[in-house]
Amino acid sequence: MNDAPIKHAVLTLPKRLDYASSLRMLSDLRNMLSAPVEVDASQVTHLGAHSAQILLSAQKQWDIDKAAFLIKASPAFQKCWETLGFPQASIEVTTPS
Repeated sequence: MNDAPIKHAVLTLPKRLDYASSLRMLSDLRNMLSAPVEVDASQVTHLGAHSAQILLSAQKQWDIDKAAFLIKASPAFQKCWETLGFPQASIEVTTPS
């Protein structure tokens, strides 16, 4: 029996997730499709609607594929996420160190 932890990819997001950066994020996510992913949004200060929609769609796709998909979010990311009407339960908020 192998009890080694499952390796996952980490996608570190920029501070500003606007339309331009969302295209890069989408490309990165496509390259990680179906693999366990941790999205590091701990430094995000601005979350645009297009980027949020991509992340929500990715969460749903990873759920369909039964692969782990975790968003570790900054408080600013969380506030933008909730303002856009997305479920808070789908992100893990990290506190600044």
